[in-house]
This record gives sequence, structure tokens and C-alpha cells, in this order.
Amino acid sequence: TIPELILKADKLQIVAVVDSFLIADLLDSLAASNRMLCRDQPHGLIPSEAAVAFLAGPLTDTATQPLAVLHACFSAQEDQDLRRPDGLLGQPLAGLVHRLLVSGHAPQRLLSDLNGERWRSEEIAVLLARHANRLPDDLPSHIEAPASQLGYCGAAMSGVLLALACIPAPDAPVGQKDKALIVVSQDPAFLDAIGVS
Repeated sequence: TIPELILKADKLQIVAVVDSFLIADLLDSLAASNRMLCRDQPHGLIPSEAAVAFLAGPLTDTATQPLAVLHACFSAQEDQDLRRPDGLLGQPLAGLVHRLLVSGHAPQRLLSDLNGERWRSEEIAVLLARHANRLPDDLPSHIEAPASQLGYCGAAMSGVLLALACIPAPDAPVGQKDKALIVVSQDPAFLDAIGVS
């Protein structure tokens, strides 16, 4: 994922990712097979495209003022089958967030790739329930989920979330940038918890 590449950067480099659903042949095929709307994705497959690029590297005395600093990134995999779970989903993701919180990251923003799928809602609910005493009271009611406005951007979604975390929240006072918690869950169950400040 993009955060993992950035963490491994030992010199300045450009990291980019592109994902697109706007390929005519793909759209025609999905429409013909009746897959534009499906039960697994209540919002349907939203035709979209995204490209994200970062200039990544270590902080030095000569570096220009960065937009944001990656505080930590933890990754794991969901241990259940998302289509046929035999228990509660979201426990591995809650564990990743626990590691981030105990490392000292105290977020004021929560960004997620929630896109209407039921299993994503269950994951985020478990995460919030497990850490209710460590997260600000208003955080659960202000989840920033760009997929609901921009469409789901596939592999580029984590990059979109990271880019949005690098700028102040829309309602933030001028000059203030809050710490952000990014949670990413991509089928088949790749999980990331990322702290940005």
C-alpha cells in the first residue's frame, strides 16, 4: 500500500497509484452481466477513476515544510471470510487501531474507505465500540468517507484518504491541522490503520 512504501523511503521519491473503472469495455461487460448493482455493494459499482502521487522521503533540516507527517502505519488481514463470517468482523482492525492509540497518536479526525458494504459497517462499528474510551466523543458521528462523494477508487482509495488527511478538515480553524486516523479495509480483507499529523 502507499503508506508502506512511504515508510520504507530512505530518499526522496515519487509514489503514485492509479485505478479506474472508466474503461468502456469493462463497463459494457459489467452492465451485460448485471453487475453494476449488487447485494455485496449496496451503492453499486460506482464508475470512477483516481490517481494519487506523493513526494515521499525522510525529514531533514533542509526539507521544506511537509504537509503532514506519517506517525505510524500498521497492517494486518481480517481472519474471517467476508462473505461467510462465522464471528464478529472488525477485531483485527480494532487491534491495529489499539496499537496506534497506545503509541501516543490521539486523533481528532477519522477517515475511512466506507463504501456502503455491510462488512465495512460492521468493522467500523466494532472498532468504535472497542475504543470508545480512547477516542473523542464526536468522532463516531463525523467519519469522513470520501467514497460516498467521490466514488470508490479501488487501489487508489487509501491514497485519496492519505491526501485528504494531509490538509485541514473543512471545519478546522485557519492554520490548524488535526491529527487523523485513517482506517482502510480492502477486499480480500487487507487492513491498514494509519496515523497522520
